[in-house]
Amino acid sequence: MYERNVLVQPGPLTVPLANRSLDEPSYRIIDFGRGVTLGVNGFSLEALKREAESEKRYARRERLIPYSSSQSSASRKRSKPSENAALMSNLTGRFEGLTCVIKVPPSSSSGVKARATAKILQKHDELGDEWLPMDVVCDMVMLFDKIESEADFYLAIADRDAAFVGNWVQEKLESTRAGSGALR
Repeated sequence: MYERNVLVQPGPLTVPLANRSLDEPSYRIIDFGRGVTLGVNGFSLEALKREAESEKRYARRERLIPYSSSQSSASRKRSKPSENAALMSNLTGRFEGLTCVIKVPPSSSSGVKARATAKILQKHDELGDEWLPMDVVCDMVMLFDKIESEADFYLAIADRDAAFVGNWVQEKLESTRAGSGALR
């Protein structure tokens, strides 16, 4: 799992949108395009388990998922399969419904990026795909992550007429793609 495949958004998701904040962020994973198969011409179950363990270690090291505070490092290595299954189940629940990506956690220099991301996601939550399809919102989030000035400008216009903002986003993405290729 890489930073570019994780989105942070205001949370928790169990409370109304107006009550969410980045003080209690929710995380989403994206980019499920590199799936693997098991068996003939695919990965063995053991290889897949090793890869999953490697991904969990990386996620913990990058603080994308917490270490269990009740376990020491040595006891984590001796965890029973049922404890690991519970951890994976919890992880799956935390990352359900993933859509876009920004760096996690946002550094102080990317505060503008995080605010712009939260704002565009909030607007999408309020207006839905009729305003902008989620893939367009995700592309805009990636643009915010790459070019902070675009995030800053978006914040300046975000509270304007929804149609105006939607048109600006569409035109900005089209001009970005035309000028420098795909965002992904």
